[in-house]
Amino acid sequence: MLGRFARLRVPSSRLNRAPAIFSGMVASQFASKGFIAGRTKQVDSSLAEVDAYLAVVGTKEHPLVNELRDATAASVGDMARLLVDRGCGQFLAWQLRSLKATRVLEVGTFTGATALSFATIVAENAGLSPHPLTSEASPAQEPHASGLQDEVIAAVPTADDAVNVPGPLRHPIITDPSLLPSRGPLVATLELDPSQLKAVGLPIWARAGAPSAALPLWCVEGAATESMQTLSATDCVGSFDLVFIDADKGRYPEYYELALALTRKGGVIALDNVLRRGNVVREWRRSQTAEAVAVEATAQEGVAPVEAVAEDEMLTSARILDRLNFKVSQDTRVQHCLLPVGDGLLLATKL
Repeated sequence: MLGRFARLRVPSSRLNRAPAIFSGMVASQFASKGFIAGRTKQVDSSLAEVDAYLAVVGTKEHPLVNELRDATAASVGDMARLLVDRGCGQFLAWQLRSLKATRVLEVGTFTGATALSFATIVAENAGLSPHPLTSEASPAQEPHASGLQDEVIAAVPTADDAVNVPGPLRHPIITDPSLLPSRGPLVATLELDPSQLKAVGLPIWARAGAPSAALPLWCVEGAATESMQTLSATDCVGSFDLVFIDADKGRYPEYYELALALTRKGGVIALDNVLRRGNVVREWRRSQTAEAVAVEATAQEGVAPVEAVAEDEMLTSARILDRLNFKVSQDTRVQHCLLPVGDGLLLATKL
């Protein structure tokens, strides 16, 4: 089945615009029913129809989050692929509501779309001035053919809310994570270089009312590992309902360990892009083959050793993620689940 799955072709233009929730599962189902290389066009057509359907009924985001996604695409072009997949974003939104989460930490900000989505849900969960907000639907979220469309709920701050925020926190970007409130509603996103947030996201954050007592959303500028270590030395330790990691893949093992300290018992650590476009699976298969060759080489005299092959960043990160995926699967501190959502979503509930 893996060989068949590898031959399935999903156009990159649909990776962000269509949600592709469980696209890996869908592809596997098609593969198991005999859609092999000679029929990939039919597979592509079927997957496109599934994606189109999911784009209509499978996702629902805050209007300002949709607007920020569109603004990102218009401003950064191909880099918009760094946005969290819509299907993954929808799943995380569902997770936040299921957890009734009021404290979220994000590692990796980009233009701030996911952080804004988290903040609107946290505000709703915490009962911070909920108010209906209407906006025209974006092309990716047009109402279903039946004409039914759910009302979108958002936190709409008032002028008084800003007064309730301490002076150092009245700016959306701070450099000292110890200033973040250790209790109460909070969405904090960590970013080494928030230039894209400043250029694209902050105007929309401001329209949403962030930061304020009704929309407690901040970006912490600086190295994420250092910011997480600082937070671990404050009363924020063990306080977060969800830690979402979507940053430098090579540092995922560090982020995971630091996130464990910051997450409450029963809270969730979510790591995005843990399949790396299938490269993690290929790395796993390659390592198995290399191990088999090495075993055979030790048993047979005169067999040439396996030569080292230069790696690019993708292969290096794939190896790191492969090891991390297996580590988490054996970690007795968590209950894990690895899902083919977006580019792979690894979830770990702290026990």
